[in-house]
Amino acid sequence: MRYGYYAGCYVLARMLQYDLSARNIMKKLNVKIIDMSDAPCCGPAIIKSVDYRLASALSAQILAMTEKRGLGTIVTLCPECFSSFIKVNIGFEEDTEFKKEVNDILSSTAGLNYGGGVEVKHLLQVVYDDIGLKKLNEDYIVKKFRGLKAAVHPGCHFVRPSTSCYPDDPANPRMLDELVESLGIESLYWPLKLWCCGAPTLALDRDLSFELAGKKLISAKASGADCMVTLCPYCQAQFDKYQPMIEKKLDEKFGLPVVLFTQLLGLSMGLSPEEVGLNMNRASSNTILNFIE
Repeated sequence: MRYGYYAGCYVLARMLQYDLSARNIMKKLNVKIIDMSDAPCCGPAIIKSVDYRLASALSAQILAMTEKRGLGTIVTLCPECFSSFIKVNIGFEEDTEFKKEVNDILSSTAGLNYGGGVEVKHLLQVVYDDIGLKKLNEDYIVKKFRGLKAAVHPGCHFVRPSTSCYPDDPANPRMLDELVESLGIESLYWPLKLWCCGAPTLALDRDLSFELAGKKLISAKASGADCMVTLCPYCQAQFDKYQPMIEKKLDEKFGLPVVLFTQLLGLSMGLSPEEVGLNMNRASSNTILNFIE
Protein backbone atom coordinates (compact mmCIF):
# COMPACT_ATOMS: atom_id res chain seq x y z
CA MET A 1 0.00 0.00 0.00
CA ARG A 2 1.31 3.42 -1.02
CA TYR A 3 -0.26 6.73 -0.06
CA GLY A 4 0.44 10.43 -0.15
CA TYR A 5 0.73 11.48 3.50
CA TYR A 6 -0.59 14.87 4.59
CA ALA A 7 -0.54 15.26 8.37
CA GLY A 8 -2.13 18.73 8.35
CA CYS A 9 -0.86 22.10 9.57
CA TYR A 10 -2.37 21.89 13.04
CA VAL A 11 -0.86 18.48 13.69
CA LEU A 12 2.65 19.58 12.72
CA ALA A 13 2.36 22.84 14.65
CA ARG A 14 0.61 21.73 17.83
CA MET A 15 0.06 17.96 17.92
CA LEU A 16 3.40 16.31 17.20
CA GLN A 17 2.48 13.20 19.16
CA TYR A 18 -0.16 12.46 16.52
CA ASP A 19 2.35 12.62 13.67
CA LEU A 20 4.90 10.61 15.68
CA SER A 21 2.49 7.83 16.65
CA ALA A 22 0.95 7.73 13.15
CA ARG A 23 4.32 7.38 11.42
CA ASN A 24 5.43 4.66 13.82
CA ILE A 25 2.27 2.57 13.44
CA MET A 26 2.33 2.95 9.64
CA LYS A 27 5.91 1.71 9.65
CA LYS A 28 4.84 -1.31 11.72
CA LEU A 29 1.91 -1.93 9.37
CA ASN A 30 4.18 -1.72 6.29
CA VAL A 31 2.14 1.18 4.94
CA LYS A 32 4.30 3.08 2.46
CA ILE A 33 3.88 6.85 2.50
CA ILE A 34 5.12 9.67 0.28
CA ASP A 35 5.42 12.72 2.49
CA MET A 36 3.51 15.76 1.20
CA SER A 37 5.57 18.10 3.36
CA ASP A 38 5.81 20.70 0.56
CA ALA A 39 2.02 21.04 0.29
CA PRO A 40 0.17 24.16 1.50
CA CYS A 41 -2.64 24.51 4.04
CA CYS A 42 -5.87 22.73 3.06
CA GLY A 43 -8.00 25.89 3.23
CA PRO A 44 -10.01 25.18 6.39
CA ALA A 45 -13.40 26.53 7.44
CA ILE A 46 -12.10 29.93 8.53
CA ILE A 47 -10.77 30.57 4.99
CA LYS A 48 -13.87 29.04 3.38
CA SER A 49 -16.02 31.55 5.27
CA VAL A 50 -14.19 34.38 3.47
CA ASP A 51 -13.52 32.89 0.02
CA TYR A 52 -14.81 29.38 -0.64
CA ARG A 53 -13.22 29.01 -4.07
CA LEU A 54 -9.81 30.19 -2.92
CA ALA A 55 -9.97 27.79 0.01
CA SER A 56 -11.00 25.01 -2.37
CA ALA A 57 -8.06 25.85 -4.62
CA LEU A 58 -5.71 25.22 -1.69
CA SER A 59 -7.21 21.76 -1.17
CA ALA A 60 -7.17 21.13 -4.92
CA GLN A 61 -3.48 22.08 -5.03
CA ILE A 62 -2.64 19.36 -2.50
CA LEU A 63 -4.71 16.82 -4.41
CA ALA A 64 -3.11 17.90 -7.71
CA MET A 65 0.35 17.47 -6.18
CA THR A 66 -0.67 13.98 -5.06
CA GLU A 67 -1.97 13.20 -8.54
CA LYS A 68 1.20 14.53 -10.18
CA ARG A 69 3.30 12.15 -8.08
CA GLY A 70 1.38 9.19 -9.45
CA LEU A 71 -0.46 8.51 -6.21
CA GLY A 72 -4.10 7.49 -6.25
CA THR A 73 -4.82 8.08 -2.56
CA ILE A 74 -3.98 10.71 0.05
CA VAL A 75 -4.19 9.93 3.75
CA THR A 76 -4.48 12.57 6.44
CA LEU A 77 -4.72 12.72 10.22
CA CYS A 78 -6.91 15.81 10.38
CA PRO A 79 -10.68 15.49 9.81
CA GLU A 80 -10.79 19.17 8.80
CA CYS A 81 -8.32 18.45 5.97
CA PHE A 82 -10.16 15.20 5.22
CA SER A 83 -13.46 17.07 4.86
CA SER A 84 -11.89 19.87 2.79
CA PHE A 85 -10.47 17.37 0.29
CA ILE A 86 -13.75 15.48 0.03
CA LYS A 87 -15.71 18.68 -0.59
CA VAL A 88 -13.42 19.53 -3.51
CA ASN A 89 -13.90 16.07 -5.01
CA ILE A 90 -17.69 16.32 -4.62
CA GLY A 91 -17.70 19.83 -6.11
CA PHE A 92 -15.59 18.75 -9.09
CA GLU A 93 -17.90 15.81 -9.76
CA GLU A 94 -21.17 17.73 -9.44
CA ASP A 95 -20.37 21.24 -10.73
CA THR A 96 -18.30 21.74 -13.89
CA GLU A 97 -18.28 25.52 -13.43
CA PHE A 98 -16.88 25.16 -9.91
CA LYS A 99 -14.21 22.77 -11.23
CA LYS A 100 -13.21 25.28 -13.93
CA GLU A 101 -13.08 28.24 -11.54
CA VAL A 102 -10.97 26.36 -8.98
CA ASN A 103 -8.62 25.04 -11.66
CA ASP A 104 -8.26 28.56 -13.10
CA ILE A 105 -7.06 29.75 -9.67
CA LEU A 106 -4.85 26.70 -9.33
CA SER A 107 -3.32 27.16 -12.78
CA SER A 108 -2.59 30.87 -12.29
CA THR A 109 -1.12 30.50 -8.80
CA ALA A 110 0.61 27.11 -8.82
CA GLY A 111 0.75 26.02 -12.45
CA LEU A 112 -1.29 22.91 -11.68
CA ASN A 113 -4.55 21.34 -12.78
CA TYR A 114 -6.56 18.84 -10.75
CA GLY A 115 -8.57 16.16 -12.53
CA GLY A 116 -10.61 15.14 -9.49
CA GLY A 117 -9.56 11.51 -9.16
CA VAL A 118 -7.53 11.28 -5.95
CA GLU A 119 -9.15 9.15 -3.24
CA VAL A 120 -9.21 10.76 0.20
CA LYS A 121 -8.78 8.73 3.38
CA HIS A 122 -8.33 9.39 7.06
CA LEU A 123 -5.75 7.16 8.73
CA LEU A 124 -8.55 5.43 10.63
CA GLN A 125 -9.91 4.20 7.28
CA VAL A 126 -6.52 2.81 6.32
CA VAL A 127 -6.42 0.81 9.55
CA TYR A 128 -10.11 -0.16 9.56
CA ASP A 129 -10.66 -0.85 5.84
CA ASP A 130 -7.33 -1.36 4.08
CA ILE A 131 -5.65 -3.38 6.83
CA GLY A 132 -8.84 -4.63 8.48
CA LEU A 133 -9.44 -5.34 12.15
CA LYS A 134 -9.13 -9.10 11.67
CA LYS A 135 -5.69 -8.90 10.05
CA LEU A 136 -4.68 -6.19 12.50
CA ASN A 137 -5.34 -8.47 15.45
CA GLU A 138 -3.89 -11.59 13.84
CA ASP A 139 -0.66 -10.07 12.54
CA TYR A 140 0.16 -6.88 14.43
CA ILE A 141 -1.43 -6.69 17.89
CA VAL A 142 0.86 -8.07 20.58
CA LYS A 143 -0.74 -6.58 23.69
CA LYS A 144 -4.33 -6.03 24.79
CA PHE A 145 -5.91 -3.68 27.28
CA ARG A 146 -7.98 -5.26 30.04
CA GLY A 147 -10.56 -3.38 32.10
CA LEU A 148 -10.01 -0.02 30.42
CA LYS A 149 -13.21 1.93 29.76
CA ALA A 150 -13.22 4.69 27.16
CA ALA A 151 -15.50 7.50 26.04
CA VAL A 152 -14.91 7.46 22.28
CA HIS A 153 -15.19 10.83 20.52
CA PRO A 154 -15.24 10.60 16.69
CA GLY A 155 -15.59 14.35 16.19
CA CYS A 156 -17.71 16.23 13.66
CA HIS A 157 -15.71 16.48 10.43
CA PHE A 158 -15.11 12.73 10.06
CA VAL A 159 -18.83 11.91 9.91
CA ARG A 160 -20.66 15.10 8.93
CA PRO A 161 -22.25 16.30 6.71
CA SER A 162 -24.01 13.01 6.13
CA THR A 163 -23.23 12.15 2.50
CA SER A 164 -22.18 8.86 0.97
CA CYS A 165 -18.63 10.23 0.67
CA TYR A 166 -18.15 10.16 4.44
CA PRO A 167 -17.11 6.77 5.83
CA ASP A 168 -19.23 6.33 8.96
CA ASP A 169 -22.84 6.62 10.09
CA PRO A 170 -23.36 10.25 11.20
CA ALA A 171 -26.10 9.26 13.63
CA ASN A 172 -24.28 6.26 15.10
CA PRO A 173 -20.58 6.24 14.12
CA ARG A 174 -18.92 2.95 15.00
CA MET A 175 -15.55 2.72 13.23
CA LEU A 176 -13.48 4.22 16.04
CA ASP A 177 -15.48 2.30 18.67
CA GLU A 178 -14.86 -1.00 16.90
CA LEU A 179 -11.15 -0.34 16.59
CA VAL A 180 -10.95 0.53 20.29
CA GLU A 181 -12.95 -2.56 21.21
CA SER A 182 -10.64 -4.76 19.11
CA LEU A 183 -7.82 -3.66 21.43
CA GLY A 184 -9.71 -4.99 24.46
CA ILE A 185 -11.10 -1.62 25.56
CA GLU A 186 -14.75 -1.15 26.48
CA SER A 187 -16.37 1.67 24.51
CA LEU A 188 -18.97 3.19 26.80
CA TYR A 189 -22.28 4.80 25.99
CA TRP A 190 -22.18 8.49 26.91
CA PRO A 191 -25.00 10.91 26.04
CA LEU A 192 -22.91 13.75 24.62
CA LYS A 193 -20.72 11.62 22.34
CA LEU A 194 -21.86 13.40 19.16
CA TRP A 195 -21.73 16.95 20.50
CA CYS A 196 -19.13 19.30 19.05
CA CYS A 197 -16.03 19.70 21.23
CA GLY A 198 -16.29 23.51 21.04
CA ALA A 199 -12.99 24.07 19.23
CA PRO A 200 -14.52 26.02 16.29
CA THR A 201 -15.70 28.77 18.66
CA LEU A 202 -12.43 29.02 20.62
CA ALA A 203 -11.10 32.09 18.79
CA LEU A 204 -14.45 33.89 18.92
CA ASP A 205 -15.92 32.97 22.29
CA ARG A 206 -13.59 31.14 24.65
CA ASP A 207 -16.20 30.92 27.39
CA LEU A 208 -18.66 29.15 25.09
CA SER A 209 -15.91 26.89 23.74
CA PHE A 210 -14.82 25.79 27.22
CA GLU A 211 -18.43 25.38 28.35
CA LEU A 212 -19.11 22.94 25.50
CA ALA A 213 -15.90 21.01 26.14
CA GLY A 214 -16.60 21.00 29.86
CA LYS A 215 -20.06 19.52 29.41
CA LYS A 216 -18.56 16.75 27.31
CA LEU A 217 -15.86 16.03 29.89
CA ILE A 218 -18.52 15.90 32.62
CA SER A 219 -20.57 13.47 30.50
CA ALA A 220 -17.53 11.28 29.81
CA LYS A 221 -16.59 11.13 33.49
CA ALA A 222 -20.18 10.40 34.52
CA SER A 223 -20.25 7.44 32.14
CA GLY A 224 -17.41 5.83 34.10
CA ALA A 225 -14.71 6.43 31.50
CA ASP A 226 -11.06 5.96 32.41
CA CYS A 227 -10.07 7.97 29.33
CA MET A 228 -11.34 9.69 26.21
CA VAL A 229 -10.23 8.58 22.73
CA THR A 230 -10.07 10.98 19.79
CA LEU A 231 -9.06 11.00 16.12
CA CYS A 232 -9.13 14.79 15.61
CA PRO A 233 -6.21 17.04 16.63
CA TYR A 234 -8.55 19.94 17.41
CA CYS A 235 -10.71 17.76 19.68
CA GLN A 236 -7.57 16.33 21.29
CA ALA A 237 -6.27 19.82 22.07
CA GLN A 238 -9.66 20.92 23.39
CA PHE A 239 -10.03 18.05 25.84
CA ASP A 240 -6.36 17.51 26.69
CA LYS A 241 -4.34 20.70 26.28
CA TYR A 242 -7.08 22.99 27.55
CA GLN A 243 -8.40 20.65 30.25
CA PRO A 244 -6.70 22.56 33.10
CA MET A 245 -8.21 25.85 31.85
CA ILE A 246 -11.65 24.25 31.54
CA GLU A 247 -11.32 22.86 35.06
CA LYS A 248 -10.53 26.35 36.35
CA LYS A 249 -13.42 27.98 34.50
CA LEU A 250 -16.00 25.40 35.60
CA ASP A 251 -14.49 24.83 39.06
CA GLU A 252 -14.36 21.12 38.30
CA LYS A 253 -11.56 18.57 38.55
CA PHE A 254 -11.57 16.03 35.73
CA GLY A 255 -8.07 14.52 35.65
CA LEU A 256 -9.24 12.56 32.62
CA PRO A 257 -6.59 11.17 30.25
CA VAL A 258 -7.33 12.01 26.62
CA VAL A 259 -5.51 9.88 24.06
CA LEU A 260 -5.33 9.66 20.28
CA PHE A 261 -6.38 6.37 18.71
CA THR A 262 -2.90 6.05 17.20
CA GLN A 263 -1.40 6.12 20.68
CA LEU A 264 -3.60 3.26 21.89
CA LEU A 265 -3.02 1.29 18.70
CA GLY A 266 0.74 1.82 18.89
CA LEU A 267 0.88 0.60 22.48
CA SER A 268 -1.06 -2.52 21.50
CA MET A 269 1.39 -3.08 18.64
CA GLY A 270 4.31 -3.09 21.08
CA LEU A 271 5.49 0.50 20.68
CA SER A 272 6.80 2.24 23.78
CA PRO A 273 4.98 5.17 25.42
CA GLU A 274 7.72 7.45 24.05
CA GLU A 275 7.26 6.10 20.51
CA VAL A 276 3.61 7.14 20.57
CA GLY A 277 4.30 10.47 22.30
CA LEU A 278 2.27 9.69 25.42
CA ASN A 279 4.54 12.04 27.37
CA MET A 280 3.46 14.91 25.10
CA ASN A 281 -0.15 14.76 26.28
CA ARG A 282 -1.06 17.52 28.75
CA ALA A 283 -3.35 15.52 31.04
CA SER A 284 -1.25 12.61 32.26
CA SER A 285 -2.08 9.46 30.33
CA ASN A 286 0.24 7.14 32.23
CA THR A 287 -2.67 5.55 34.08
CA ILE A 288 -3.79 3.76 30.90
CA LEU A 289 -0.53 1.82 30.95
CA ASN A 290 -1.80 0.00 34.04
CA PHE A 291 -4.47 -1.67 31.88
CA ILE A 292 -2.08 -3.23 29.34
CA GLU A 293 -1.54 -6.97 29.79
